[in-house]
Amino acid sequence: MSETISATRGTNESTWLRALQLSSIPSIELGRLMSEVWSVAQGYGGWMPVRPNHLSYSRIGEAMLDHTFTLAMNALTGIPDREEMELQRTEMRQAWGLFERRGWLDDPEAFHLEPPPVEDWEQAEEQSMVPSPLTYRRISFASDYQPDPEMPGARRWLRHRNNRTHHAYVLEHDDGLDRPWLVCIHGFGMGTPAINFTGFAANWLHNELGLNLIFPTLPLHGLRGDATVSGGNLLRPDYLGLVHCFAQSVWDIRRTIQWARDRGAEQIGLYGLSLGGCNSALVASLEPDLDCVIAGIPVVDFTRVARGNAPWVVDWYHGKSTDWELMKSVMQVVSPLSFRPQLERDRRFIFAGRADRVVPPDQARALWNHWEQPDIHWYPGGHVFGFMTAGVRHFVEESLFQADMLPS
Repeated sequence: MSETISATRGTNESTWLRALQLSSIPSIELGRLMSEVWSVAQGYGGWMPVRPNHLSYSRIGEAMLDHTFTLAMNALTGIPDREEMELQRTEMRQAWGLFERRGWLDDPEAFHLEPPPVEDWEQAEEQSMVPSPLTYRRISFASDYQPDPEMPGARRWLRHRNNRTHHAYVLEHDDGLDRPWLVCIHGFGMGTPAINFTGFAANWLHNELGLNLIFPTLPLHGLRGDATVSGGNLLRPDYLGLVHCFAQSVWDIRRTIQWARDRGAEQIGLYGLSLGGCNSALVASLEPDLDCVIAGIPVVDFTRVARGNAPWVVDWYHGKSTDWELMKSVMQVVSPLSFRPQLERDRRFIFAGRADRVVPPDQARALWNHWEQPDIHWYPGGHVFGFMTAGVRHFVEESLFQADMLPS
């Protein structure tokens, strides 16, 4: 009887919190719009750690699009009840204790095991008509990622059955030439061929620049997920799930790189967007003999981004249930700021948006400083579509040229 009453109370609590969240959206958006207009009217970019550089009213639309994206994701997720939040706080404390005993907080690299090579895989030829007709191969193999059994949330993570199989989409030239490979690591909500090929301008990279491309699918995205939105399970307040997600992402990407090397690839670079920017930076710190890394609109302090994008209802109702400092301490085992890249400084590249409201510019700025201030490109737009500009494309091409990654 008590379990039934508790479940009913939790359901009622989530329902009225969700109603409060949804009813507050118009006023929140009006307030943000006024704030954006005032900032632009004053020529002030105070939210950015970089010079505003000709901000215009057109940037308001991009900023509002970013806000709308965040609100839409929050609306789909809903508001967790107090029992969920208490479980997360308990698990974070347990994880911190385990990480401390194992020495992973002082040596985050030891948290990541060396993955074995891919021995068995399947492949199928498929076609995407968006953004233009492209014939590609989908390769699939068992991920074989196993979280440490002592880690909180390990069993819960392994319940995602689709996530046990890794999928990657390959665009490879069949002319027999020894071409460089670019591993394109997608962002949150991506992971399907059409969206990946559009976001990375695959036709341009493959056909015009002449690169071989491979698009690994991140955990819980695309064919590996079971939520309405690709990656949607990551929106729940499962903070240890994020640690498992990043750890498995690094594991799967490194195995994908090994797959390409076993096929004879001699030059391999990384190109990541948003969530993929974080993963590209992590892999570049653990995987030897890479030729370049391009981190686009990268997340590097996930705790800060999660806190900034959390619905105000969560802060108001669950503020004391979330220990953000504890979460930041645990997350450092999967933070690029805890590692040094194995690539030389002149083979590291970053680009980010000055008007980004999903991953604020201070994230890219932190990585830039941590990476000893390599080449960085600041485009004037936001997060969702702002990076799909000629300026970013030119920077990517120049970065690949500087790293000797373009076929002669």
